Amino acid sequence: MKNTLVIIAIMFAFCPKIFAGGDSFLIAIVSLTPKENGEYRMEFVQVGAPYGKKLEDDKKHVVVHLRYNKAMFKPDSTYASQKKYDEAIAMLKSQAEKKGQSLFGILAQGYLPIKGKANEYQSNALSIVEQADGKKVVYSYPNKI
Repeated sequence: MKNTLVIIAIMFAFCPKIFAGGDSFLIAIVSLTPKENGEYRMEFVQVGAPYGKKLEDDKKHVVVHLRYNKAMFKPDSTYASQKKYDEAIAMLKSQAEKKGQSLFGILAQGYLPIKGKANEYQSNALSIVEQADGKKVVYSYPNKI
């Protein structure tokens, strides 16, 4: 029992994404289109699947509507803010310009399914997170954390 607790403590110390309930996966950004009010429509091809899941063919092509929904987050939130969202959008723009594959992260499910639209989702916040391996990755947040 004591050894199990030590292993769990080490996992939380060195793998913060486990604690946060998040993971990152490879994507290829097809387009990142500005909309009204600082919102964006990001279309990508999902190259990898989060949480070690098998990639389903019908979910390879994904559309995520990106926004910072300030009503969902406290003004002093460490995870989500307008500034963090803007920085994440700048990073996504840079990745989209380079073409190719990049990592994208999700906390929990990362984005919420849009009713009646297959493989189309709503993200309510973005933030750049430095992962345990040192890579900086844009993470999507579906709702309050």
